[in-house]
Amino acid sequence: MVKRGDIIEIQRLVQAKVGLNEEDSQGWTPLFMAAGKGDVRALDVLIEAGADVNHGSETGFTPLFSAVVSGHPKAVKVLLDAGASAGIKVDGKSLTKYIGAKGSSREEIFRMLKDSGAE
Repeated sequence: MVKRGDIIEIQRLVQAKVGLNEEDSQGWTPLFMAAGKGDVRALDVLIEAGADVNHGSETGFTPLFSAVVSGHPKAVKVLLDAGASAGIKVDGKSLTKYIGAKGSSREEIFRMLKDSGAE
């Protein structure tokens, strides 16, 4: 559902109280998948329903990490506005070391992370 960006199905499952923070076999939650796709509508629905913006997989990856690596500044902003921690470290490195976008998107994500406390 999240992988396909099916917002109607996402809303239906949220209303049915399906586990918002349940991980798939890779340790990804629906919020993590939506962040990696840059699907702001899905992020909004999941966050409003109570998905944990700081839920980390066993490897320490969070939805914010997913949005940063995938280069989605709008998703980064939604997550930061919802309280995602910019100060996390993955493999001992600040999120600013993982920015995947190039050009203006990269600069925008970098600025948002720095303004939110990332090293």
